[in-house]
Amino acid sequence: MPRATSRRSSRGYVPGLLALALVLGACGAGQPDPVTEQGEGLHSLYLVVFWLGFAIFAAVEIAIFYMAIRFRRRKTDDDSLPPQIHGNDKLEIAWTVIPAIIVVVLFVLSWIQINDVQKVSAEPQLTIGVEAFQWQWNFVYHDETLASGEPVTVKGALPDEIPTLVVPVDTLIQLDLSTEDVIHSFYIPQALYKLDVVPGLDNRFDVTFTKEGRFRGQCAELCGLSHSQMVFWVEVVSAAEYEDWIAGTKSEAEAELLATTACKPSGTKVEVVAKDIKFDKKCLAAPVDSPFEIVFDNQDEGIDHNVAIYTSEEAVTAGEKALFQGEIFKGVDERTYDVEPIAEGQYFFICDIHPTAMTGTFNIAPEG
Repeated sequence: MPRATSRRSSRGYVPGLLALALVLGACGAGQPDPVTEQGEGLHSLYLVVFWLGFAIFAAVEIAIFYMAIRFRRRKTDDDSLPPQIHGNDKLEIAWTVIPAIIVVVLFVLSWIQINDVQKVSAEPQLTIGVEAFQWQWNFVYHDETLASGEPVTVKGALPDEIPTLVVPVDTLIQLDLSTEDVIHSFYIPQALYKLDVVPGLDNRFDVTFTKEGRFRGQCAELCGLSHSQMVFWVEVVSAAEYEDWIAGTKSEAEAELLATTACKPSGTKVEVVAKDIKFDKKCLAAPVDSPFEIVFDNQDEGIDHNVAIYTSEEAVTAGEKALFQGEIFKGVDERTYDVEPIAEGQYFFICDIHPTAMTGTFNIAPEG
């Protein structure tokens, strides 16, 4: 009688354990719904791997609990050993062949999906450059240009200007990732994909957003003190809304360019402030053929900055020597740079530590 009761008790554990495992599995399956065409394939692969792993886990755990309870030692048992089984060819073949099949199937599915995600189109509908830097992002729309022929650039800077990557829905977009400082990682959780941004290496991938909405993006590689603030938004809109947005952005950029060309010198003292990883002015000016001084106020506590003048933005990219390169120092502090006369023209000034976030135009022209 005690043995029969034990059997009924052990049978009662099995459905309870199975129900608990299913509940835990359902909770563990939670994942953002994919918002890209490429993410849908990754999501399907994830579900295959998850449920296959969960089924194996559940089967093993149920078997362990069942055997631990069903064959436990009882008070009525003597010291004799139960019947000993020294081998079972069919079982050994089964638990060798089945895992091998599972591994091969997962390998093939993963191989197909990886090749699909990493495939880069030769003719995307829209190409956007993603420039990562400590600690923010620039988005450069290469297929959208200003009257000057320059691409449209959307910039962000800490702490309150979070850049927004605006893209049209159902459009094949190629994202070209680059950086000039340290390794970053471009990650959009609801795209179910991330790719490292490595200095000296142009990584790129194609993405097609299938749902309109606003989605969060971030750097997924520890890249310095303000890594946690290196975030961005992805705004997926209709084709008509995108055309309106890009037209407005172009107008703002053209207006800023006009203000830059109107920037004129007034005296030989030039003042500029660094705050929140950006300069307070987009244009500086000094008189032609005269020495002048730059009074630079670095208000970013514990962060290195300087002011350097180059012939052009392309000269910086090409690694050419600066016309003037001020001392790099940590804030909060101030330096006065003495600059030798520079010939008349339009130049490019930057912070050498943050060459993509902190830039501007430097006009050398006659006073007045």
